[in-house]
Amino acid sequence: MSSDITRTPTGARPATLSEQKVFEFLSSTPLFAPLDMSLVRALAKRMHPLDFPAGGVLMRQGEEADAFYLVVSGRLRVFVDRGEGLSRVGDVGRGEAVGEMALLANEPRSATVVAMRDSLVLQLSKKAFLTHVEQRPDALSSITRLIISRLKRQLHTDRVQPSTTRTIAVVPAGRDGRVPLDVVSNMLAKRLHRIGRTTLLNRELLQSQLRRLDELKTVGERTLIQRRRLEALAGPSLGVDTSELDARSTEWLHNVEASHDYVVYQCDPERTPWTMRCLRQADRIVLIARPEDDPALGQLEEDLFKREILGAQASWTTKDLVLLHGSDR
Repeated sequence: MSSDITRTPTGARPATLSEQKVFEFLSSTPLFAPLDMSLVRALAKRMHPLDFPAGGVLMRQGEEADAFYLVVSGRLRVFVDRGEGLSRVGDVGRGEAVGEMALLANEPRSATVVAMRDSLVLQLSKKAFLTHVEQRPDALSSITRLIISRLKRQLHTDRVQPSTTRTIAVVPAGRDGRVPLDVVSNMLAKRLHRIGRTTLLNRELLQSQLRRLDELKTVGERTLIQRRRLEALAGPSLGVDTSELDARSTEWLHNVEASHDYVVYQCDPERTPWTMRCLRQADRIVLIARPEDDPALGQLEEDLFKREILGAQASWTTKDLVLLHGSDR
């Protein structure tokens, strides 16, 4: 990767993403796909992959613009302060860019951008971005189309916007935790599969994958790295140091999300590292209960609504309550 000096946003950390993976991703985005592949490959060398935590601020309105960002996975939300507090103007998802307008205009940031959930972004320094634009007029045309499209969306914010939900966490509501999460999660995944590539992730599937890796006669370096990431996700029942959860598992989950249109995360019934990760990855949280259950909040719900699990993210992540009736159970 390039040695261009750029400020790393507070809370972000360097991510492990190979130059080839960056190139393949850039080549798949509407912004870079029309460009000559030799140029895209050169840009891939100058991109810095960053893991950005849910609730973190990528940029603030009024601060100096020093970089351009492209979302690999996750979701960002854009806010503008017009003198009456922050107001939402839109979301930025996989394959979309943010930060280019201030660089082109050589002006301070015009908006504040916050990570709605754990996200992987590519950072391109101001110097590299402007050099790229100056040398390739076709790149400027692509960026101009991006800006125009974004402005059109902002002009029609009162209209119904397309759903931005790609990841859904299924979690039990109430105190007894006896709802059939596996049945509901599988049903949801099958329905979503009708409209896009969908996968279901839960602790059992991760443990199954770990067992398959253990059965391999030769464990190479790549297999060992994958196993450690899955161990971190599966949590303390496997005797894993959960302090390494984020570092080991983030890239693996980003790859899963990148290869699917929808990911259904089945939480554990209780607050575990896996449950916490599922909730932090979710665009939408679906709470499952039965009509006859005690309406009092369970411990997991209390922690969630008190922001003890998601922090500020809890206030903007959409939550749905689903009641199971009759044959649904």
